[in-house]
Amino acid sequence: MSTIYTCAEDYLDSATRTVSSEDSEFPDSNLYDQSIRGKVWRSAGYFVITSANKGIVFNIGAGDVTANIAEASYTNITTFLAAVVTALNAAAAGTYTATQNATTKKIVLTKSAGTFSLLWTDAGSTAADVLGFDTGADDTGALTYTADVVRIHTEEWIKWDLGASSNPDIFIAIGKKSQAIKISESATLKLQGNSSDSWASPLYEQTLTYDELAIMDIKTSGDEGLHSSALRYWRLSIIDKANSNGYVELSNVYLGEYYAPSQGVPQFPISWSGIDYSSKNRFQSGAQSAIRRNRSEGFSVKWFALTNTEKEQFDSFNLDVGDSKPLYLVMDPDAVFSSSQNYSVRYVKFNQPMSMSLDLPGKWSSDWSLEEMT
Repeated sequence: MSTIYTCAEDYLDSATRTVSSEDSEFPDSNLYDQSIRGKVWRSAGYFVITSANKGIVFNIGAGDVTANIAEASYTNITTFLAAVVTALNAAAAGTYTATQNATTKKIVLTKSAGTFSLLWTDAGSTAADVLGFDTGADDTGALTYTADVVRIHTEEWIKWDLGASSNPDIFIAIGKKSQAIKISESATLKLQGNSSDSWASPLYEQTLTYDELAIMDIKTSGDEGLHSSALRYWRLSIIDKANSNGYVELSNVYLGEYYAPSQGVPQFPISWSGIDYSSKNRFQSGAQSAIRRNRSEGFSVKWFALTNTEKEQFDSFNLDVGDSKPLYLVMDPDAVFSSSQNYSVRYVKFNQPMSMSLDLPGKWSSDWSLEEMT
């Protein structure tokens, strides 16, 4: 049968952690806050403008001009759009605005008076894709133009300096409980690792498959970790330019090791039970009201045939997490009784202390009672 991977040695606990952008109300520190899964990091819009994507060719009736957005890395869409306005105002007479539509999340360019034309078919309009405009046709004869598609960033990333070279076994990213991760299915996701803080050609790069429950990279065979050697710097790269939410969002991330006993195995049955924190009240009339709250899952797992070494490994793990620190379990890494590895990922804590029993000399069993974090 399948074993269970226990993920409780998180390299990110002591890493230096940075992000490309963050909404001030949803900072990246939430990615590592283990008390509440509902806390999230949310991007604010990271736009990298270079000589290759800064140009907007337009015309106000006195010949074509080019607005060049200042080359920089903008850490939110507000400052990026302000730079677009500065470029337009510097290139031609008039007062211009650049905004993001609150509903559609598309970028809108406006001239306060007098029509203007945006010449996207001109080769000099290298900023067309950054802004979401189609290069197949010019926009002419109006005061206001709305982009053809959503553009919320050029890229986003979450980066970790581990302080020393390390070779993790597994990476996991999740969203809120009972909600799909707020990243588009069409997004390009990559886990990258390198010996230096340089990402043009990282030594390790793995494209990750989107899953609404968990995004994962895992090494399941061989003695080494994800890469052939240890690396100091690791990064999650997210390119999801057309995300209709206007941002990307994650609740928690893990980069570290997993433990799987080689002899001891979980014993069937492994039981699941639903947990509903909603409260119900019944009035004298017989009517009933309910306050809906989060729902969760409980798990009961019994390990048997653990060797002395495996039991001692669980002892060490128990001292670290106790019944208060959350951890990840990959409940079915071989996808024996679930549809995929990702589906079996659970972010849990013990709801009562782990117990151990010596069944025979050198043969131990252990009972686990777990509850998924909400």
